[in-house]
Amino acid sequence: MIFARVTVCLMRKVLFISYYFSPCKSVGGSLRSVKFVELLREFGWEATVIALNSVANKDNSEIFPNVLRYNSLTPYSRPYQITPYGWALKIWLEIKKSTVSNVFDLIYVTCPPFPQIISAILLKKYYSIPLVIDFRDAWLLNPYQKNDFVNYWLNKLFFTFVERWAISNCDYLILNTPSVLAAYQNKYPNLAARMTLLPNGFDERDFTFGSGYIEKSDHLNLLYCGSFGTGGRNPKKLLLAIQKFIKSGAKIRLTIVGDQPEIIVKNIETLGLPDNVQIKKEIEHSRAIKAMMQTDVLLLYQGESQSNTQAIAGKTYEYLRTGKPILSIAPPGDNQTIVKRYARRCELIYDYDVEKIYSALERFYKEWESDNLCSFYNVDEDYLLKFEHRTLTSKLSEIFNNVIIE
Repeated sequence: MIFARVTVCLMRKVLFISYYFSPCKSVGGSLRSVKFVELLREFGWEATVIALNSVANKDNSEIFPNVLRYNSLTPYSRPYQITPYGWALKIWLEIKKSTVSNVFDLIYVTCPPFPQIISAILLKKYYSIPLVIDFRDAWLLNPYQKNDFVNYWLNKLFFTFVERWAISNCDYLILNTPSVLAAYQNKYPNLAARMTLLPNGFDERDFTFGSGYIEKSDHLNLLYCGSFGTGGRNPKKLLLAIQKFIKSGAKIRLTIVGDQPEIIVKNIETLGLPDNVQIKKEIEHSRAIKAMMQTDVLLLYQGESQSNTQAIAGKTYEYLRTGKPILSIAPPGDNQTIVKRYARRCELIYDYDVEKIYSALERFYKEWESDNLCSFYNVDEDYLLKFEHRTLTSKLSEIFNNVIIE
């Protein structure tokens, strides 16, 4: 905080390019950016945000100052997600008209999606302003990227070169998991020195609901926040395990918060689970946090993968902050590692085996039935220090300061 007080009188300005920025359809995709923008002023940086003017924003008043929203020139989502390409072109055309070089000290761009990286590089060169790129997810090294005909040829003939060009021309590249950082440093060893790790995290201000104690209900309650169907997440084996568990006489309920593809809804119906697996529409972030605090067990689920490059779900950090028991079904990698390290009570499933998922549910259930499933644990102090958003924003400001000095 001393650093923040010293630098506030020397406020620097960053052009903050974020396709998703609240209010928008992708709450998860915007959260990292929103928290950074909220807190950067404490560390001497004021952000002007460039964001998509999404349909979701039309009925919502702007909650942040200095947010400029632009429509995409190509507002179409099929045959593949083309909207970001038109948006990237639009912001290049709009920002180029302004006096960016006289206003901003630095450009920051967060991805995915990735097309705006091209605009950010061109703006950097046009105005001779430093650029920091932040990969919330890996780009070409993403193990869950779609590999259909269009994406395959885009990656092979275009983005293979664009990714190298972008990383070569930025002043700093931020990656948000250890495995992704290692993978990019290995892929571009001559550029490794300008790469760094800055993970996602949690905001202590969001956790204002007192203790995690809840009254025991007549069901063991599990909660999953997010959408299945993307990133290879198909919970069919989980649903089969729940179906078998219910047939054994157990009383269990899974609540899924977030819009889901039709195939997930059909799977729930086909397996006869509508009474035990309930889907609720996406809710605002504060209500999602409250729902996490009011359940028995939190569920994490990643798609099957053999890749060494793994993401950590943004909700993982908030799950861990609740202190709640966690059932994590994911391949070996960063997500499982952090849960194993910091969760006070967890079950880790690596191979998506129905019987193993069933056994994990059974262990949780027996503890719940005998009132030994503690609904709240003290959170590891090391975790609280490392992954709180204020700490992470301080590190981001240090990156910005170092880039300016260089």
